[in-house]
Amino acid sequence: MSEKLFDQLYNKRNLLSTPEENIRRFKIAEKIESNNIKYEELDDIITNHNKIAELIGNLNDLSYEEIKEKLNHITISSPYGRENFNSMLEITIEKVYDYLNDTDYQLAHSLEEWKFQKYSDTVFPGIKNGNEIRIIVRPSNQDKIIFFYDEELEALDDTNYELWTYNGQGITRMITLGDILKTTGITMIPLRNIYND
Repeated sequence: MSEKLFDQLYNKRNLLSTPEENIRRFKIAEKIESNNIKYEELDDIITNHNKIAELIGNLNDLSYEEIKEKLNHITISSPYGRENFNSMLEITIEKVYDYLNDTDYQLAHSLEEWKFQKYSDTVFPGIKNGNEIRIIVRPSNQDKIIFFYDEELEALDDTNYELWTYNGQGITRMITLGDILKTTGITMIPLRNIYND
């Protein structure tokens, strides 16, 4: 009966909300906007959040390889994402090369030569204190580093590596294990899967 009497109002009944509900929705929208999240990315973010929560819940039951495999599939895609990343990576490679070239590192004589000698898109050769090392170069724009390539993880699995980054705002620096532990809040590292390999 209400459909017939209040046709226009009935069809828009979902638009009627309490002030508290409107405030809640505005806070959600504000949080999304303040983190530069695009509306089109929300489904991917929610899906990835659920995958990460599931992964954390099963952490003790998974091997290192299973964890790595599951993490490889947690990504956020956008049409400009790859192009944007490639641009940031090129700048980062140049900034890290310039920074290390002005220190005690021995690198190729030119940036172009260093790029030619690379092991992969983000892993480069270098010599520090007479020892050959692998230098992993990653952008850290938006205050985070995302590992994407298997070669990066393989290089990090070695003992002679360094992780270097450029944040897009003038800071080039090495990231240490201590930096990672402090910023992530990790205070315990399970070694079960490491010793069983």
